[in-house]
Amino acid sequence: MFRVAGIFAIVPASVLLTVSFFVLFTLTKVHSSGLKKFGRIVVYLLWFSAVLTLLSGIISMFIPRQVRQIQIVPQAQPQNQMRR
Repeated sequence: MFRVAGIFAIVPASVLLTVSFFVLFTLTKVHSSGLKKFGRIVVYLLWFSAVLTLLSGIISMFIPRQVRQIQIVPQAQPQNQMRR
């Protein structure tokens, strides 16, 4: 069954991409090479987080909840039977 709640992963992903846009915009104004390198690393991490957020939303839409939950079933203990 199609789960619509996974579509809401677009909201945090779009926030992350918006923040990365502003970081890239401020990088054009910075003249320090060390700060530019740090800003690019931050942008790449924001993009990676946005992709992970979107993928988790897609996965939650198409994979049933029962499959995602790990269920540990206790094994039956063998009973000691006395032989006569």
